Amino acid sequence: MKKTVLLFLCATVASLTVPAQTNAPAKKPVARGGNTTILADHGEFELLGRRMVYTGHVHINDPDMKLQCAKITATMPSGSGHPNRIVAESTEAEPIVYIDVLDDHGETNHVTGHLAVYEYTLIGGTTNETVTVTGDPHINTPSFQGTADELKWNRATGHMSASNPNFTATGQFDSVLAHTNAPASK
Repeated sequence: MKKTVLLFLCATVASLTVPAQTNAPAKKPVARGGNTTILADHGEFELLGRRMVYTGHVHINDPDMKLQCAKITATMPSGSGHPNRIVAESTEAEPIVYIDVLDDHGETNHVTGHLAVYEYTLIGGTTNETVTVTGDPHINTPSFQGTADELKWNRATGHMSASNPNFTATGQFDSVLAHTNAPASK
């Protein structure tokens, strides 16, 4: 369950990379697997309430991602093997939530903010699954970097939105834009 909880937060970052077509050879997807380790100063587990809370210098190490924050809280509804809410928080003493996640090509993507919230619902056969990062979020991927007031990713639809975004294309994304929509040859 710990791995499931963390992978949903981290998947946010991995999905925020913008795919780009280049003339470079395609990279092979990185095969990963293994255990997830959670380290913290303190942990509480409410078995009847189906809630886990880790506090103080929380470090999560997973083959696909790394997360650091002051506090992480995960809740799982009764009868479900899937968490419905995961919150990674910062505090005055630990002011940033750090998320580093590998994408399908083994590239590291970084997201920071003061709060990251994963929410999952299944209503009438429709899945709603979002990850929202607030509190001066910053994103840095191989394709772009920037800031926003809020970054929100809908995992079910693959749609990302940003409030007041300030993004800069970098790396391979720049070269794709330079060759896009070239004037028609005469």
